[in-house]
Amino acid sequence: VPEAILVVTAYAGVGVLWSAALTETLQVRALLTAGAWMACACLLVSSWSGASAPHGFVALIVAIGGVALVWNIVALGLRVRQRQGDFKDRLWGSLLDLLPDALKRFAAKEGQIWLAILWPSALTRGISGEPFSMGFTGSDVFAMRVLMGIGVIELSTVHLLLAHRFPVAALILLLLSIVGLLYLFGIARTLRIMPTTISDAVLTVRLGVLRSKTIRLAMIDRAECRSPEGSDKGERLEYSIIDPPNVRLVLREPLHDTSLLHGKRQISLFDFRLDDPTLFVARLNQKLRTLPRP
Repeated sequence: VPEAILVVTAYAGVGVLWSAALTETLQVRALLTAGAWMACACLLVSSWSGASAPHGFVALIVAIGGVALVWNIVALGLRVRQRQGDFKDRLWGSLLDLLPDALKRFAAKEGQIWLAILWPSALTRGISGEPFSMGFTGSDVFAMRVLMGIGVIELSTVHLLLAHRFPVAALILLLLSIVGLLYLFGIARTLRIMPTTISDAVLTVRLGVLRSKTIRLAMIDRAECRSPEGSDKGERLEYSIIDPPNVRLVLREPLHDTSLLHGKRQISLFDFRLDDPTLFVARLNQKLRTLPRP
């Protein structure tokens, strides 16, 4: 029946995607868990639409979900027992361990965006070191304002067009547009409140919540102000939005970086943008001169 095919397809597809996000490949427990959740969701959608699924197939989904639930509870209990510290911390850490690494990174960024919107001071509380704010000026600010303006226009226009004939669709699009505007506002705020920092042993370069990279000071040969027309020799990593970078790090040791666009590579130059590049370069080079060199 079509409902059964839909559920099986959702089970297989989402289960494989969930498992692929794990460091290990094709874990049976991950397949059972993700598949059971998605199959239940598909059954709910089918019931709301008036369709019916075979009783035997529903019983099979319930059985698979029960096995996945018991398996996860046992795995959670074993992880809690193996950890050290307070029970609440052990339980929370064990719950996070049940999630794929990709999903944990996504949840962490989600939390940072909402903290930037609702409670900015909590987001910056754990940041230590001498701060240098990102060069979020000029074209970057203008682009963010244009995107938010387009979002507001789209929000009002589309809602008014759909509200009369498709009120449910209009409500869904209204909620999605509001959430999108909040996300854009939160990301723009993190570009300002999450600075690049120099501590005793490491340099942490941040592009808001979008990207961050921590580099040991011993890996850095020197810092220099970068001109937009400067030549590039070697693999280069760039943290900027629209305006070109104005700071360059020349590395003694290759820095490993992974991205969707370039894959895995070794970086010898690291470019990014700051509000006051001259001050940053002077402070960092002064710090580098005090380090013991081999």
